[in-house]
Amino acid sequence: MGRKLNNSEQIKEDVEELSTLLRAQIKSVDRDRIRFLLLLKQGKYTTQKGAAEAVNIGLRQAQINWKTYRQEGISALVGNKPIGAPTKLSQEQLDQMEERLKADDIQFLHEAVDYVQQEFETSYTLSGMHYVFKRLKIKKKTGRPSNINQVEEDREDFKKNLPS
Repeated sequence: MGRKLNNSEQIKEDVEELSTLLRAQIKSVDRDRIRFLLLLKQGKYTTQKGAAEAVNIGLRQAQINWKTYRQEGISALVGNKPIGAPTKLSQEQLDQMEERLKADDIQFLHEAVDYVQQEFETSYTLSGMHYVFKRLKIKKKTGRPSNINQVEEDREDFKKNLPS
């Protein structure tokens, strides 16, 4: 039966590599993950619980980070990870929907939901379509209000005689 490796021996990167990687991190979450590994590698803490408390992350999160590191390596702990569920529509379908919206025949969210259902056979709720529009930065376009009593000729005269 072989000797069981402690946490420090299971970390492949050396202290200098981890320190360099720590300084390169922009997100505090990624810094905490690297600092957690660094403390274990330096031997300042022999347990995951102690290192987690020093970095101010929960024990369960430390265990998840450790498992991720052991299975996938350091690159899995840092970097851009997608947040949330993937979109139901491809980029091509989203572009097609934006073109349709520019045609100005879709006025309401429920009409957009119906269009996506018929065209792409994908169902969205009203709130789901709202978030699609929000992500695409599509806003409702409305005309500016104007006085119902204004006279067109007077408005044109005002524009012509306006000092520059």
